[in-house]
Amino acid sequence: MMSYQVICLNDTLRPDISVNGGRVIAIGSGTVTLDRSATGDIAIMDTSGVVQYGTASGTTATVSGTFQKHAVWNTYTETLAENYRVIAIEESGDGIYAVTAQRHDPDKYTRVWSNTI
Repeated sequence: MMSYQVICLNDTLRPDISVNGGRVIAIGSGTVTLDRSATGDIAIMDTSGVVQYGTASGTTATVSGTFQKHAVWNTYTETLAENYRVIAIEESGDGIYAVTAQRHDPDKYTRVWSNTI
């Protein structure tokens, strides 16, 4: 039996959601250059698989660590992305997966038991 996780998605195709991620296009000493403009807190996975945190302003982010070109970066806020519980994963080709997920509400049971739904 497979245990599915809760994932956080930011669907950039929705008009009410802004883009808050992309790729690193250049690496400097203590800074990285981003492929698009960002502001605020940023997270980038380093070459050892550890997520490093820093601050972005424009297309430059100040963050310590060793990164690869084209590493994925994300800004993070409490309001833009939504949580989903993965229901099924199906491989449709070599390295291509279809993920089915349902919106996850962590407060659902609290509201049910307090009779507020």
